[in-house]
Amino acid sequence: MEILGFGRANSNGVQHGMVLNIDQTIKAIQQALENCYASNPNLNISEVYVGIAGHHIKSLQTRGDIVRQSIEEEIMQDEIDRLVADQYRTYIPAGDQIIDVIPQEFTVDNFQNIPNPIGYSGVKVGANFHIITGDKNAIRNINRSVEKAGLQTKDLVLQPWPLLLL
Repeated sequence: MEILGFGRANSNGVQHGMVLNIDQTIKAIQQALENCYASNPNLNISEVYVGIAGHHIKSLQTRGDIVRQSIEEEIMQDEIDRLVADQYRTYIPAGDQIIDVIPQEFTVDNFQNIPNPIGYSGVKVGANFHIITGDKNAIRNINRSVEKAGLQTKDLVLQPWPLLLL
């Protein structure tokens, strides 16, 4: 990782990880962006990773499995991607949104605790997952603030403190 620039601003519109004032949040993002350009005028920033935090962040554990069609062939990345994508359909409380799905350990048939099943053969591939959720409106307000500041959110990153990574 190489730091190309650095900009900082007080986020007066954000409290406890929640956007309470969109206009002040937009101004803070724009100020941080201006400060970043001041540290390196050659930068062209259009996408950002946005830190998300707050009391609305929750997590849950789930389990998912897929049955493979071609058991003689090795397990491929697209099968793992499908297994992870299936977790985005997990039931979560109304008003929440899935932020991230993190596979923790895989199983292939009767083999457990496999860190990476690619290359294995088997009928059934499964995994335990850690799912991070947040309040849908809080996420929408964060994304709206970033967009109104002239940027696109590339991804949300769970943070101990709210952060905008340019």
